Amino acid sequence: MEELPSTITKLQRLAHLYVDYDVRFPDGMIGQMRSLEELRRYPLSLDSWLPAAPCSLRKLCIKNYPVYKVPNWMGPLGNLGVLELVMICVRPEDVEILGAIPTLLFLNITTAGGTNGRITVHGINGFRSLKYFSLRIFFCGTALEFQVGSMPNLEHVKLAFRLHKSRCLNNGASSLGIQHLSAISKVEVKIMADATIRGVARAINGAITTLPNRPTVRFETEGGWECEHFKRDETDEEEEEEDEDEQTDGEEVPMAQHEG
Repeated sequence: MEELPSTITKLQRLAHLYVDYDVRFPDGMIGQMRSLEELRRYPLSLDSWLPAAPCSLRKLCIKNYPVYKVPNWMGPLGNLGVLELVMICVRPEDVEILGAIPTLLFLNITTAGGTNGRITVHGINGFRSLKYFSLRIFFCGTALEFQVGSMPNLEHVKLAFRLHKSRCLNNGASSLGIQHLSAISKVEVKIMADATIRGVARAINGAITTLPNRPTVRFETEGGWECEHFKRDETDEEEEEEDEDEQTDGEEVPMAQHEG
């Protein structure tokens, strides 16, 4: 099947929809399916999906094929509780939009890295309901930072990233700001490298000891990963947005540039 039939919009009680990456959606289909709660698909761009308001979507899982960015329409979703995304790059705007989803409880992101080598979670508003956060960064060169007051109700954080030397974290804080996750009770960290990680482990452990809930922490290492740095800035994103409309569904997207 190359395209879903337009008559699918008549299934107004349809709650769960699973489709392959190469199946096209009729224009405006998502916006007309008012009972849809779970959608699994593998797209490149989400801008044209624009669900109806109010939207009943409770679970959205987009895997295998990365998306360019988080669309603005996702922020006001009033029922979305579970979100899984594979992203080429996490931008500050993406973090802001995701943080605005009022009912989001579970967030799982896999990405190559952050714009200008940073992913920052600010403490002003955002992620007020989030309980679980998983972030996997596949390349070196991104500094992750949780700022004071960020994710105030987060209970479980799971992080995975490469680490060979300090520049692999773009000279960011070794503790990642975990001491600012005031409600955390469980921390899982996977470090993908063959080099020593004692300094980062000590910094994270030290940050955790300051937290009131005495969270448990689990470290895991995974060897065999080379030191490859992710490189992406605002210029790359502007050029990509101009080309986005020319991409076709199912076409593989490169995970940006990286340097050894």
